[in-house]
Amino acid sequence: MNESSLSHHGVKGMKWGVRKDRRAKAAPYKAAVKDARRKEKLARKAVSQATPFSSAMLGLAPDRHSEAGKRYNKAVNNYANARQKRIEAQVEYAKSKASDPRSAAKAERKAYSRAFKEVGLPGSAKDTSTGNAGKKLYNSIKQTKGKAYADSLESKVTKDLYTSIAVSSVVAVGAYATSAYLNNR
Repeated sequence: MNESSLSHHGVKGMKWGVRKDRRAKAAPYKAAVKDARRKEKLARKAVSQATPFSSAMLGLAPDRHSEAGKRYNKAVNNYANARQKRIEAQVEYAKSKASDPRSAAKAERKAYSRAFKEVGLPGSAKDTSTGNAGKKLYNSIKQTKGKAYADSLESKVTKDLYTSIAVSSVVAVGAYATSAYLNNR
C-alpha cells in the first residue's frame, strides 16, 4: 500500500449492512394501541347495552329509570375515557416509529389531527354527538403540550376541514355544470 493513499476498511467487529431495528422500539406502543382499541370496543358495546330508553321500553318502575340513566352515563364516560386512551396510545406509537425528534413531532401533530377529525372539533355537532370528545381531546392536549400548541392544531384541522368542504363543493358544482352543458347540447 502506498503512503499517499487513504483507505478505510470499517470498524473491527462491525456487522456490515445491519441496522438498528425500529420495530423493536415501537412494539410496546403497538401493543398498547391494540389493547386500547379492544377496551374501546368493549366500552362502546357497554354503551349500546346500557341505553337509558331500554328501561322505559321494558316498563320498569320510575325509580329504576334513574338507575338506567346512571348506568348509561357511566358507560358513556367509560367509552370517552377508553377513546382518549386509544388516541394517546396512537400518538405515542406514531412518535415511536419516527427516526429523529423532528419527524416525531410531525408524526405527533398528524396523529392528533387525525384524532380531531375522528371525534370532531370542540363545539361542533360531531363533538356533541361523541360526548364532547373533541373538547376533552383539546383540553388533554392543552394540559400536556400547552395552549398555543392546542390552538395551532385546532386551527390547522379547521382549515383542513374547510378546504375539504370547499373542494367537494367545487366538484359538485362542476359536475352539475358539466351535466347541464351535456344535456343542452
